[in-house]
Amino acid sequence: MSAIATTIRQLSGRLALLRAERERYQALCAAAYQLAGTVNAPVRFLDALADGANGEIEARQKTGDLLPVDPKETGAFPAWSDAEVEGWKRDAERYRWLRDEDRDTPNGMRELYAVQLRFPHTEGMDNDLFDTALDAAIEAALAQQQGENHE
Repeated sequence: MSAIATTIRQLSGRLALLRAERERYQALCAAAYQLAGTVNAPVRFLDALADGANGEIEARQKTGDLLPVDPKETGAFPAWSDAEVEGWKRDAERYRWLRDEDRDTPNGMRELYAVQLRFPHTEGMDNDLFDTALDAAIEAALAQQQGENHE
């Protein structure tokens, strides 16, 4: 085989690898574009990522011009207050306790069962009403357990 044919075969293999790598980068840019849109990134980032996803790197936006980002450029992002996060943590801890209580003691969820009996069909029901009843059942079960523990 001639040296030219060997070189052509090697270059063809390298070209195939480069095309596959480019496709992976395009897919990454497409995913990053969706994330950037979700977090209200500046439009120049959306444009650059869209170009990258389409294989048109730096068609509209030079990557060197993307940074720095001024916080005033970004849109509103749903931020949660510390109180909301703490409330979710408290709820998770209470629900975890309820789950574990049910596993450890056969009567551990009698208050929850009472709520389910009062609201047997929760489909289409006002979630706030059920959630309030569930929270009250958990509070009652916790209070009862704490009372039993102090006796």
